Amino acid sequence: MKIQAIIIEIGFFVLICITAGVYLLQTRYLKKDRSSIKVGILHSRSGSLAISEAGVIDAYLMAIDEINAAGGILGKKIEPIIYDGKSDPAIFEREARALITLDLVDVIFGCWSSSSRKAVKKVVEDYNHLLIYPTYFEGLEESPNIVYTGATANQQIIPGLIWCVNNLGKKIFLIGSDYLYPRASNAIIKDYSKIIGATIVGEIYTPIGETMFADVVNAIKEAKPDVILNTLVGESNDAFFDDLKKVGGITSAQIPCLAFALSEQEISTIDTQFILGHYACASYFQSTPTAANKNFIERFKKKFGSQRTIGEVMETAYYSMYLWAQAAEQAQSSKPRKIIPAIKNQGRQIPEGLVYVDPVSLYTWNSISVGKVNTKGQFVVVYTSLKNIFPVPYPPTRTREQWETFLQELYDSWGGHWQGPIKGAV
Repeated sequence: MKIQAIIIEIGFFVLICITAGVYLLQTRYLKKDRSSIKVGILHSRSGSLAISEAGVIDAYLMAIDEINAAGGILGKKIEPIIYDGKSDPAIFEREARALITLDLVDVIFGCWSSSSRKAVKKVVEDYNHLLIYPTYFEGLEESPNIVYTGATANQQIIPGLIWCVNNLGKKIFLIGSDYLYPRASNAIIKDYSKIIGATIVGEIYTPIGETMFADVVNAIKEAKPDVILNTLVGESNDAFFDDLKKVGGITSAQIPCLAFALSEQEISTIDTQFILGHYACASYFQSTPTAANKNFIERFKKKFGSQRTIGEVMETAYYSMYLWAQAAEQAQSSKPRKIIPAIKNQGRQIPEGLVYVDPVSLYTWNSISVGKVNTKGQFVVVYTSLKNIFPVPYPPTRTREQWETFLQELYDSWGGHWQGPIKGAV
């Protein structure tokens, strides 16, 4: 009798679990509405990188609303499923897996840091799925499951370095957040500095989210560089430029800074007196003087508020959604296995010109500009490339094998992660 009672209890428990599982699938995850095409949007709405990533979500949503208003894709509306990566690669990995296996999205748009992209890369490759990644990055990677719409090193870092040496000076101080993009970008800078006759006089990395830069500023003063090349990300930029002026008394006239991860989004939080006259290198600036860009800005501000600004990755995210939609129409399917071949060679006219996807690397051809911060807290373009630059995933200063060894050594040095510890993390 005891055994029978135990069996009955186990049976009831299993029944309850099955019922709860079916309920969860029906209510949250499966959402069996086949009248829409689900897309995942995975960016940070919280944490130290939210200042950079939160606005990117709005850019996706604007593109989705426009596409839906025009009839959607394949006769269906696009339905965004938005998850918060919380500035943590582990959470990005977990939520990417949930988007694919539980929410059943057909594509993921997202990731900001290279460390979060590396975490999601493993997921989309495991499931033969698709990530469209909109952020400038170091390159040194190729995947059949990722379309890289942001600028890579030979489209941003190297042109920025060459412009810097020709216009600001050859003695360079490197400051960056301690994760993959700054470390790899600065390795590329050091390689090319030897070729063009520049000298690295200092190199410091700080945790993501760092807000205390007095020691860094003192090191810069001691090194006496001609220019600072800055790969800090998120809220660290605000603190760095504050301390550069307040602690070091350093203005842009004395030691200018050229930043590679600084857009209108970030400088909107920095007092203009601290950022005035410094530079950034990007594929897009809000001040781009074209009719298409003016129209783009007007539509965005009408939707989200006149006080809003648009940064590089926001614009890239916006047209990334359109590139994917074009591929879906061409393939007559929104499924990854159909989209991936169809998205090769997709092109689109965007505010600063034409952009298109390279069929081999799945990187995009991008132009690049350098902007200088004016008294209104906006960038004035002082240099732009004459045409789009062909993407080169692995800079030729080292072989692909040497770059992969470099990446593995970084990964191992961080204890099996793609970044150092985050400031304030337990």
